[in-house]
Amino acid sequence: MKNNTEILSFFMKTKSPKTEEIIVKILERDYPLTAGEIRKKAIQNFTLSYSVSGIQTALRNLREQHQIHKSGPRYSLNVQTLIDKRDNIQNTIERYTQAQSYHLFHQEETHYFFRTPQELDLFWNAIAKKWFAFYPPQSDSYLQFQPFPWFALTHLDQEKKIIDSYGAHCETVETLMLQNHYQSDFQGLYSNENLKLWTTKDFDSFSGAFGLYQDHTIEFHFPSEFRQAIKDFLTLEQTFNFKSIQPFFAEGNYELIISKNRKKAEKLKKLFYKMKE
Repeated sequence: MKNNTEILSFFMKTKSPKTEEIIVKILERDYPLTAGEIRKKAIQNFTLSYSVSGIQTALRNLREQHQIHKSGPRYSLNVQTLIDKRDNIQNTIERYTQAQSYHLFHQEETHYFFRTPQELDLFWNAIAKKWFAFYPPQSDSYLQFQPFPWFALTHLDQEKKIIDSYGAHCETVETLMLQNHYQSDFQGLYSNENLKLWTTKDFDSFSGAFGLYQDHTIEFHFPSEFRQAIKDFLTLEQTFNFKSIQPFFAEGNYELIISKNRKKAEKLKKLFYKMKE
């Protein structure tokens, strides 16, 4: 009921909201959804009549505007568009406030909590861009341990743009992940010569994912069900479909830890190369 109330309150301020606006608001809360599921939620939440053709037209318009992404029969918001919007808003705020530094450069750890892994992933990429903005190009490498590329496999085209943007700034981008049977599906993400992909069988040295650049670190410690889902994919060789990846889309309280600590960065770097061997 809380989700419906939040959505309704948004549109109470707007007379005759457009179908496109309603679809975007629905997909902010629930995804991925089929056109039929979106229509059902629109009718339930707004007590208005939405025709099948009207929903299909709105979905087509949103895809043409690159606001949504379609995978099979299901729709979700276009992650890259969300990133661009967030970056544009942040740039505007920074111009108005003339901020010269950011709280994420403080020496102490900063903890953030997210409703979904997707929201956490968006924030992760935005933080990395902030790091890169404060250092000259080619001044250091970016290292990351991403045990299982669940997000890359669902948004390969968007993930490639992100990885390429990392590679355009960094001396090299080195990614370490667990050996798995989906390896060939995302080899194309690392086609540039300064993008390096390594694999490891060591699943126990670190209980999540991490990234480091200069002396900045970012860490995501996996909850038990998330970790188990990865093990199931690797050991049982599950089929990659919407049902099997549900643990990676479940709502929860996901923690991201960011710090600027040279000793911690060196420790994670040593761990990265130890696991890589």
